[in-house]
Amino acid sequence: MIMDNAAMDRFWNRINIGAADACWTWTGYKDMDGYGRFYIKKKKSGAHRLMWIIFYGLIPEGMNVLHICDNPSCCNPNHLFLGTPNDNNQDAKNKGHTFHPAGELSGRCKLKYKDVVEIRKLHSENNISVIDLSKQFSISRQHISDILNRKYWKEP
Repeated sequence: MIMDNAAMDRFWNRINIGAADACWTWTGYKDMDGYGRFYIKKKKSGAHRLMWIIFYGLIPEGMNVLHICDNPSCCNPNHLFLGTPNDNNQDAKNKGHTFHPAGELSGRCKLKYKDVVEIRKLHSENNISVIDLSKQFSISRQHISDILNRKYWKEP
């Protein structure tokens, strides 16, 4: 992605540049995970990825730009390295970023533990159909089936 002078100025004005070994923090827009985002011609790009391109050239197809410093808003080119998606997953795992909350801990959860117990009880003891349960609990029939088959909510 090529930036004109105006875009390049906007880009550099959004970076708090520090010492060569310190994080250079992105001060512009960040996504919900803390990664800097920058728009060029209405296309959103990762700030750290653009920094890689500025300093090291194009990013090979299928490669990710990873952070040594574990700071997603860092744009210091000395803190960046290339890795495959597998490398990225392993790096995240090594840094403890792979926690995926389940059940009530998930922000996307529509049900509570007690609801799952009730769904299973209504189905097994009262023969309430999957269709009726999906209407009663306002979730899809597939989700009800997955609960009953313990694909989701393996416990209780």
